[in-house]
Amino acid sequence: GAILGSENLLDSLKDASLRFFRHSPMMTNLAEKGKSTRLTTFVSCTPFAPHCVATYNRAVKPGILLPSLKELRWVRGVAPAPGKFVVLDLIAHWSDDEIKWRGPTTRMARAWSRDVAFVETLVWEQTRGKNLALARELPHPRVAVDVRGALGRWLEANGADSLPVSLLFSRVGKLLFSGQQFELPEVLDRVRAGTFRPEAVYALQQKREAEAPERGRLVAKVTALEKEKKWREALQQIDSNCEKFVPEHQGGLLVRRFKILHKNSISEALDYAEKLESKPISRKFPWLLHDLALEVADKINPSKVEVTFALGLMERLLKTNPTRPSYWDTLAELREIAKDNKGARLAQSQAVKFLDNQLDLTDSERDSIREAYTKLRQ
Repeated sequence: GAILGSENLLDSLKDASLRFFRHSPMMTNLAEKGKSTRLTTFVSCTPFAPHCVATYNRAVKPGILLPSLKELRWVRGVAPAPGKFVVLDLIAHWSDDEIKWRGPTTRMARAWSRDVAFVETLVWEQTRGKNLALARELPHPRVAVDVRGALGRWLEANGADSLPVSLLFSRVGKLLFSGQQFELPEVLDRVRAGTFRPEAVYALQQKREAEAPERGRLVAKVTALEKEKKWREALQQIDSNCEKFVPEHQGGLLVRRFKILHKNSISEALDYAEKLESKPISRKFPWLLHDLALEVADKINPSKVEVTFALGLMERLLKTNPTRPSYWDTLAELREIAKDNKGARLAQSQAVKFLDNQLDLTDSERDSIREAYTKLRQ
């Protein structure tokens, strides 16, 4: 809450992270060895809530060469053989929760094993005790620990400012992409199809990073207006500023606009959603429409007209995205609200059926879908 109202969102986040890591036992130990670093760990945007106030990793410029992996301590597997694409998934520390969040990259490693070597890498961590034991439990074909901090120093030297980060290298060892693990499935699909343009993606990432402070201030201003129940002023702020941001951020702000309308006028909100569905941005970012339906599904005692609208929205969305389990899961929830238990069971069974098609789902999200199916069957 304090950060949300800050005039300089990114600096607040970075300063807080730096203070924490400089005084942590891990960083103190490294500082004594002359390996102090400015790399930080802080919240990153997720595909499920891209409208949240958050910050991204600073992108690393494509074209730089894959660093040497000789100094890594291999907990499982060996260094990738030449001729494969390589993904270095770099994280700051391992814990029980961290292992759950690394589930997506483990599934990606299996799904893409023919062409891509995934290396789950712990940067700047002590190799003794619980952390190493947890690293050995990670169900990943290649797990390594950066015991001497070489990878971390390489990251810092090339402009990275935070962990976790996923780096994709070409078959000849040149960096193609740096970002978050949830972005990898789309990136790898585009690389396979020959439509991925590293420099164009990097330019978009730079624009996204550059506009983050201004976007943070806008979201803080809208939030403050909502707290004061100045709904029209909040909507006006979104309408007058939305188009200056990159498309995915525009999408997040448009979802925020729907939520404000939904709090005050159901008819206005649904009219707005219908118009939004016909816009090109909704076809480019299907999650945008999914978020609208989720807003209804998560509401306590939604009206029949809201549920009917959200059901139609999800059914149309699934015609163009028929193998996305999270969409089937939302449809099942809406059908259950509508007292259509048979339809809910059918939708939830489809969610379970297509679980392996959505590689970016975390283990807890996958478990939640399975548990919902079990309950519906009972």
